[in-house]
Amino acid sequence: MSPRFCLPLIYAVATLIVPSPGFAEELAASNNLSASGDQAAATAVQAYIRTYGITGSAVAVIRGDKVIYEQTFGHANIEFGVPVNADTRFQLSSTTKIFTATLMSLLAEEGLVGYDRAVRDYLPDLPDSWSDVLVVDVLSHLSGLPEVLECGEDLDRDAALQCVYMLQRPAERRAEFRYNQTKYLLALRVIEVVTGG
Repeated sequence: MSPRFCLPLIYAVATLIVPSPGFAEELAASNNLSASGDQAAATAVQAYIRTYGITGSAVAVIRGDKVIYEQTFGHANIEFGVPVNADTRFQLSSTTKIFTATLMSLLAEEGLVGYDRAVRDYLPDLPDSWSDVLVVDVLSHLSGLPEVLECGEDLDRDAALQCVYMLQRPAERRAEFRYNQTKYLLALRVIEVVTGG
């Protein structure tokens, strides 16, 4: 992936980690986080945790290519008293859609993807009945496509796609908003095709 695509993705991560302007300002209050800056950052994070009832978190402030602050807070498992540590894995779930949409926007800006083009232009293996679905439809949950999770959660991606291709479309394109995983799976495949990934 080119550096041009990395910076917005890093920004998107920072946006996810630093959820409010006031919180971001407190963390960025010092250009050079020192012992007092570390304490200010820790205080800001702890206040945010208390306010929103967050059970555990890991925070890193990165300036350039250097980690200038990192700290863990709270518990990964309250029942067993397991604290969050540097190796704790957090479930991202649908927050990955932000990264996918951001990258798709960058590719559109570069002229590699067209929002008004059919997804099938990029993925010719799609069923004929999906030929009306545009890139913008998959990014906005307006495609009317079936839910890939109906095929089960234990399938690999190729098997899941082959299964969902066989399902009946529950709605016509743009007839209704239908949040599901199929659309962003297709968006990811489009990204892979146009970037060679």
